[in-house]
Amino acid sequence: VSLVLLGSVILCFEFIVFTALVFRAQKVFPLSRSETGVWLGQFCSILLACYQVYKCTSRLDQGLGLSVVDQAINWSMFVCCPLVPALSSRKYFFRFTSICMGLAVPYILLSIHYEVLFLCVLVAMLYFWIAYERSDSLPAKPLDYNHIRKCLFYVLYCYVAFFGTGNIASISSFDISSTYRFTTVFAPFLMGAIMLLKLLIPFGLCCCALVVINRSVGIQDTASFLLVSAISDLLTINFFFLVTDSGSWKDIGESLSHFAIANLYIVTQLGLFCAAAFLLHGTVYEGGPHLKSL
Repeated sequence: VSLVLLGSVILCFEFIVFTALVFRAQKVFPLSRSETGVWLGQFCSILLACYQVYKCTSRLDQGLGLSVVDQAINWSMFVCCPLVPALSSRKYFFRFTSICMGLAVPYILLSIHYEVLFLCVLVAMLYFWIAYERSDSLPAKPLDYNHIRKCLFYVLYCYVAFFGTGNIASISSFDISSTYRFTTVFAPFLMGAIMLLKLLIPFGLCCCALVVINRSVGIQDTASFLLVSAISDLLTINFFFLVTDSGSWKDIGESLSHFAIANLYIVTQLGLFCAAAFLLHGTVYEGGPHLKSL
């Protein structure tokens, strides 16, 4: 729990620092009163999630169980916080920050170890990736080197997002104790769905970053989706030829799991792009921070 709380504090510090850097670069206060209220509300929701993690873990360790009030608060934040970015600023940087803050709340509630620390590193990398691509942006051309490079970086970030907290047998990602803040009754389908959503949150952040970058330079989402699918197909073919039926059970299981993960990765891309398009609907991509300004 201490690592979860430490990661949450670092994550809040990141949001404050990057937002302050944007304020300094633009030399004006770019948010309206309602947009500022949304940002502060999301920031407070992260702090509330930290408190709920500490409180629920303490009650469970003492054998007191999960109270109805805590369960209702956790479910409310789990469902509502990812939808709040639709009410945030239309400027792309603040919308992306709002998405990160909204998805960080359920991720914190589902974390039991060092996952939030990994999320801090991933969010920082995505911020710098967006700033770099914005500073190095050129007029969009169909299937040029820059477009392919962006998609390759996206595929890399997605695999880092999945394997960053372990592999398919990671106790940190698949331990059902991460769902005890929502239910203490053994329900395999509900618990499995919650853990699957936890795994998809870093993927969603990476996809939103790619959509922000592409729309900033005029690249269509469909072109990026098809190129990412083609790159993923090449990786899947590679993993297919690495599947083995000899050696230890560990070697056989790892080869099969890598091939299965590569196939599932292709299937989930369509849903990720649709979710990113929904969260970034109506976003304005003019101006914003560049790498030099940060």
